[in-house]
Amino acid sequence: MSKHNQRQPRSGPQAETLIGAADDNPPEQRDPRQTVTRAEQSVLAEKRVTRIPIGRMQRLEGIASPYRDPAFYLRFVLDKPGRLDTHSRAGYEFVKDSNGKGVNYPSGSNQLNLMKLPIEFRVEDLKNREDDIAARLGQEIAIGREEYSPDGAKGALTEQGLYDPEA
Repeated sequence: MSKHNQRQPRSGPQAETLIGAADDNPPEQRDPRQTVTRAEQSVLAEKRVTRIPIGRMQRLEGIASPYRDPAFYLRFVLDKPGRLDTHSRAGYEFVKDSNGKGVNYPSGSNQLNLMKLPIEFRVEDLKNREDDIAARLGQEIAIGREEYSPDGAKGALTEQGLYDPEA
């Protein structure tokens, strides 16, 4: 390093003021270039309010919360062509407010409509989805001629064990 790039320690009355300022002055009167002590950091951390971001999901939860009922599954549905009809055919109903109007929220040039589904239908839908996934995972998968198997196996590992297409 050159002589000019080296940081020189401060001396004189200015150095004493800066060093003493860390202990004597409250944080709001201190030079902002000075570091904060650990004790001050803990005090600031205690004073700091937990940040709650203002996101769309929180707004939607705030809109839906008065209509929560354990007997129903709530969902916001975008009013693009065909989506509301599809959900209606699946058993969803529009949630109405105290005035009998549908509960909705603007989303760009469309609306998100709050719809509800009886919980029995939701449980049935989830079970069907899980059964479909389990059926797909349980299918025996053969290794193709040009595919790689790390242990040189000709088959694949399935829920039922090793699948060998030649056996």
